[in-house]
Amino acid sequence: MSPAALLGAALLMVAAQQPALQLAIDLYWNGEYERTLQLLDSGLDTDELVEGHKYRAFALVALERNDEVRAEFTALLELDPGHALDTALVSPKIVEQFELARQELSASLFEQGKASYFDGRYDEAHELLEKMMKVNPSSALGAEYVQLARERIELEQRTAEIEPEVPETPEAPEVDPNRIYNIGGGVAEPVAVRQDPPRYPPWDMRNRTEGDVILRLTIGRSGTVEDTEVVRSINQRMDAEATRAARNWRYEPARLNGEPVRVFKVVLIRFALSGS
Repeated sequence: MSPAALLGAALLMVAAQQPALQLAIDLYWNGEYERTLQLLDSGLDTDELVEGHKYRAFALVALERNDEVRAEFTALLELDPGHALDTALVSPKIVEQFELARQELSASLFEQGKASYFDGRYDEAHELLEKMMKVNPSSALGAEYVQLARERIELEQRTAEIEPEVPETPEAPEVDPNRIYNIGGGVAEPVAVRQDPPRYPPWDMRNRTEGDVILRLTIGRSGTVEDTEVVRSINQRMDAEATRAARNWRYEPARLNGEPVRVFKVVLIRFALSGS
């Protein structure tokens, strides 16, 4: 029996006294890659999974089973997104496979987070994008979307603060034709009749600028938009296009006790490129 085989047999003889993970690590560093995998396949405790996936990947690289390596590194990064390898201790092949897995997971998390953001699931988007930034801290675009998701969450929390408080409405209030009411408290919401979308500014389309403009509209008793205020901006060009489009919108007017009234209404206008 070769010296390496004797060493492997000796290591297995003390398995009952040595934790499985530590024994698998010892086997790996002694070149017993198949036995490393066999031992790690036998099951590990939850707190050992990160190291287990790592050494499974190391052994698979040594055995040139590269199609399985990235799955192990991806599973490792799902558990520990900020994990980093000690490049002084591992081979360039291992580093290369780890970086490929890291890039693939980062791209996947970014696309999931971006889709959640544009679907309006801002808490989910923030969680996915925060995880992506742990996997790939250098992503400037990822950091921008994390900030966008955080701002949207904060905006939703502050929505009630954007508009003045609605005073208690008596059972049959006298309608003031000059007053600008807030929706609710007996004031029925205006219903959109025409809402043509804004034009995408060519510069921003070429540069794939996306985001949301939030406006506070003043809708008159005839259903026309009398005034606009930018509550949240993207840039001057996109703000101007959103404002131009909104000023041409038409509504069935809001009503109080059946009579048309002027109201404030907060709207979100999304600029998103097809395929984003």
